Amino acid sequence: MTTITLEISDEVAQTIYSIVKREGGNILSVDDGGFTEEELKSVNTGLKETMGIKNGSIKPLSMNDLWDE
Repeated sequence: MTTITLEISDEVAQTIYSIVKREGGNILSVDDGGFTEEELKSVNTGLKETMGIKNGSIKPLSMNDLWDE
């Protein structure tokens, strides 16, 4: 087998992954930008909450809730 290192945009990464898997290859490593697992989990949680607010399944906090001391 041949090992190739690519630097590609995030937009095409999923397409490349699909092609590699379809052709029987393996993804050996993915650069996560140096983030820890905890940081990636926090970002993912925030994204889910944001999408929930956007689609109406989660009620956003009011300014009073944010500034309640």
